[in-house]
Parts: sequence; C-alpha cells; structure tokens
Amino acid sequence: KNYACIIIWSVGNEAGNGQAFRHAYAWLKRRDTTRPVQYENARLEPMWDSERLESIDYNTDLYVPMYPTPAKLLAYASKCELDPSARPLIMCEYAH
Repeated sequence: KNYACIIIWSVGNEAGNGQAFRHAYAWLKRRDTTRPVQYENARLEPMWDSERLESIDYNTDLYVPMYPTPAKLLAYASKCELDPSARPLIMCEYAH
C-alpha cells in the first residue's frame, strides 16, 4: 500500500492573494492543526520582487519567496535573526 506523506499544505501557486486564499488558509488550519500552510503570494504588495523583502500577510506559516537573490535572503536573515515569531524561509522556486 502507498501512504501519503503530507509535510506542508500549499494554498496555491502564482495566483495573487485575496480573501479566497485567506479563507483557504483558515480552513486548512481548522482542518489540520498538525501541519504548516504555505502560500508564496501571501504578501501585501501586488507583485513580488527578487531583491526587496515583501510585507508578509497572515495567510502563510512560512516565508516562501520566488527567485530571491542572495542579498534578499541575507536581508531576511538579518531582519529576523532574533525574532522568535519570524517565519521559516523556504525558497519555493530558485531556478528555471
């Protein structure tokens, strides 16, 4: 038999952000309290930037930037180094 191994739920990919994604996040958190939920577009700015840090919206448990530069990764690490509430960073896409 095969058994699914779900580590992280994803709300979607490259679809913008809005109420539907916030509702999906809330539903997943109610349905499964054991796993984190990620959405790379959970930010307040309309577009992502490979250089600058975004303002992260509440509907993600991880910070998952797309194509971040080393400088952006360093900026996030420096900003969040001593913040126990900072979200873990996982690069969801880093090359094509």
